[in-house]
Amino acid sequence: MIRVIPMRLTFEPERAVSLPEYPGALWRGALGARLRRDACITRAPTCEGCTARHRCAYGQVFEPVPSARATGLAAGFRDLPRPYVVCPLHGGGTYGAGRHLTLALVLMEGAFGYLHAMLRAAQRLSLHDVRMRVVDRRVIRPDQAAAPSCDPVRPEGYLIEPPLAPRAARVVLEHPVRLRRDNRTLDVGAFRLDAFCSAILRRVSSLREATGKSMQADFAGLLDHVRSGLRLHGASLTWQEAERYSARQGQRVPQGGLVGTFEVHGDLAPIWPWLWTGQWTHVGKGAVMGLGRYRVEPLK
Repeated sequence: MIRVIPMRLTFEPERAVSLPEYPGALWRGALGARLRRDACITRAPTCEGCTARHRCAYGQVFEPVPSARATGLAAGFRDLPRPYVVCPLHGGGTYGAGRHLTLALVLMEGAFGYLHAMLRAAQRLSLHDVRMRVVDRRVIRPDQAAAPSCDPVRPEGYLIEPPLAPRAARVVLEHPVRLRRDNRTLDVGAFRLDAFCSAILRRVSSLREATGKSMQADFAGLLDHVRSGLRLHGASLTWQEAERYSARQGQRVPQGGLVGTFEVHGDLAPIWPWLWTGQWTHVGKGAVMGLGRYRVEPLK
């Protein structure tokens, strides 16, 4: 369906650093700022109108725009979906020197050519002016096998190949999932399986289309099947409140969402490749900063 380069980076702060409750935005901002300092040749304050944007690591990964040759869905995008996910696997709090913090970094196909630039930026980034030293880097292949840290990263990425569809599956929402419908964020009472699957379809297909590779799929038919052929069981969801400060907007921005578990029963085969792939792309608003992370557990 799509190719990814999924990595785990382990950092050690040079001195104590205090992180917010959910530090995904902080990590993403730090990585982007470091990459921009490394890659920008114009030193312009923004990327708007930059003639080097289509060959700049920062411009292509963090602020991609469609090329004049874009077709399909990509031709209609004002901004392309960002081809990465930055996901902290730790919470907020104060971490002293010697503590380890792990970051999941997933690159999608549009970012493969800038892999080494991203890794160099990661090795030089700081959080709140505290230098973060990379002490381990390894690939976590889509088959869940962790490669030794000394193994080279496969530059063409790893194709996500789902196992055979089970008769039922448990979905674990690990990080807040923010789904929107009719211009409102869905809370516990408004959660619907078709809204969740619709968000996955949009996320995965837009990432694929952004690389110029069309996805031949009957999206309306898939959602009709979700509504009529699948059943939601044992939903245990709660709303996890969170917020972050946006320097660009000059205010605090909500980033709370749904966490918990639910089961899906029925003929999963049509939607299964999408549901499985979403574990790497994440789903919903804020996916690039690690929100919308979920795990799928096939049930017998």
